[in-house]
Amino acid sequence: MKTNKTEFNNYLTSGVPTLSSIIDNRRYVLVEDKDDVSFYTRLYNLYSKEISDEISLVFIPVSAKKLNKSGGCTVVREWTRKLRKEGGLNLARGIIDRDKSNSSEDGIFVLKRYSMENYFLDPIIVAGYLIHNGLVSKIDSIDFPNKNCNKLESLDNTELQKWQIMLLTKSNQISLPQ
Repeated sequence: MKTNKTEFNNYLTSGVPTLSSIIDNRRYVLVEDKDDVSFYTRLYNLYSKEISDEISLVFIPVSAKKLNKSGGCTVVREWTRKLRKEGGLNLARGIIDRDKSNSSEDGIFVLKRYSMENYFLDPIIVAGYLIHNGLVSKIDSIDFPNKNCNKLESLDNTELQKWQIMLLTKSNQISLPQ
């Protein structure tokens, strides 16, 4: 049975109402869930001044509660493939976490870590946050004057390991701002 492009797009986007109208200057990035949408949208907005305004990004969660289908890398892959291949919509991309043995493929980017939370909880990022906010001014014998965390880039693995141990053993002594 032959169908037209509109009917085909409607079929592919059923349950994903935000894709129902495609605008040429947008790229749709399928992500695993609503939390990912919030994270990537904030990140995109933070860097939007440095990115060409010819194309805008729209982040869409693949989880669809009314269809009893949870999100996840498999669903991102399926929808990205469908939209790129069958629908002729090369406007779609996918971002998935580094689960199991995920690998990138055409239009699908795999994070280098298991989840976005792993970026936030990275001890070096935590160190930068604590130094920048004046909660730590010294790691081992290295001073970080004036809340300047630039020296973190020059620390070797031994020094970074010392920081991680200090963070784990003294984490209950660090009071974070409310």
